[in-house]
Amino acid sequence: APATFKLVQSGNGTFTATTTAGSTTLNAVDAGASLVFSTANTEAMRIDSSGNVIINANAGTSDNGTLRITGGTSGLSNLQFADTSDGNIGMLQYNHVSNHMLFQTNNAERMRIDSSGNLLVGTTSTNPQSSSSNSGVQIGDGFVFAGRAGEVAIFNRQTSDGDIAVFRKDGTTVGSIGTSAGNSIYVGTS
Repeated sequence: APATFKLVQSGNGTFTATTTAGSTTLNAVDAGASLVFSTANTEAMRIDSSGNVIINANAGTSDNGTLRITGGTSGLSNLQFADTSDGNIGMLQYNHVSNHMLFQTNNAERMRIDSSGNLLVGTTSTNPQSSSSNSGVQIGDGFVFAGRAGEVAIFNRQTSDGDIAVFRKDGTTVGSIGTSAGNSIYVGTS
């Protein structure tokens, strides 16, 4: 039989704690009740009657909030987003072995930031430009790569003629590509 601890306080609702088969259920029984966790007599977190978790709701304008997920040095730390048919349709994951952050949508990795700070979108390769078959985007350490079967980049200057792309060497402009006279393109050098 399950062990149940029940606390009833007149006018303030009912709280139960029930242990069954190794699990403990905490329940703020009354309709609309919240389960509140406090430290030093100050609310730190609550689970409201809709299932929303609210952390540090009474923070002051200069207070900080932290949610820490700790994984082992050879493990993963995950924050999963679920719906009623999929337990991790979206996910943020930190890999403690290779020290990269992964972003997943619709059950597939879409982006990662590797341990060197490179942003990889649509690829997991840190060297996607090494093969004509690789696609995706890599941004890091002053380097940008984009590869795919169709158009790789579109630059759209709106309203007026002028530079679309400016090229610099050590901070000094050395050339540009732009539009003039409506639909004409120019390549300029300094």
